[in-house]
Amino acid sequence: ALYAQEQNSTLNPERKARRSIKADVIRAQVKAVLPSLDIPADAAKDVLEEIVERSGLFTKIDGGERYVFPHLTIQEYFAATALKDEESQLVDRFVADPAAWREVVKLWCSLANESTSFVRAIYQRDAIAGFECLAEARQVDQEVANQIIERFKPELKQIQTDETLARAFGAVAANNRSRGKAVFAFLEETLLDLHTAKAYQATVADALSRTNLPNAAAVLTQWYGDSKPIERK
Repeated sequence: ALYAQEQNSTLNPERKARRSIKADVIRAQVKAVLPSLDIPADAAKDVLEEIVERSGLFTKIDGGERYVFPHLTIQEYFAATALKDEESQLVDRFVADPAAWREVVKLWCSLANESTSFVRAIYQRDAIAGFECLAEARQVDQEVANQIIERFKPELKQIQTDETLARAFGAVAANNRSRGKAVFAFLEETLLDLHTAKAYQATVADALSRTNLPNAAAVLTQWYGDSKPIERK
């Protein structure tokens, strides 16, 4: 998966849009890994076939000439797993190619026991990506998390057509940890505040809708009912 992710880099001139890899290349990659698992290297073909037939985590295409992960997220998740103990290497990969490694970075945060230094490193290089990491991180120093969140609260007022920040707020607010609940409360209070500008309310409502939470639906229903114009007969 790590090899496939590196080939999928937007900086790779030979990048394939469908993210597929030739069969002989995949077998060579499997063969290189097997000795560390105490499996004979010459079992690569059989192991690959077992992965395809039994787990479905890898799929044959082009008549078996190429292989691909059935969904990019699976590839990104296993790439994050491969780099779980290589924090600095993942930061370097992200800095070199943010578009290709953004989701891997967020998935890494969901795997690590403690992500403070990693989140800080990502935030220093791409502030919004660091904010998005808070949605997935299992443990981050509260002071660092608060600093990032507070930095973006004023910017939420300025969002016009760009949905990136609203999406990030929604993702963090959906987290059931204390930082997620605090962001959700901020969005709820802002939306229902009668003094909040309508354009700002629309952006906040967008962020809440992206949480996909039942209580968000309740808040949005209340807001819509309170703000809906009275129909004249």
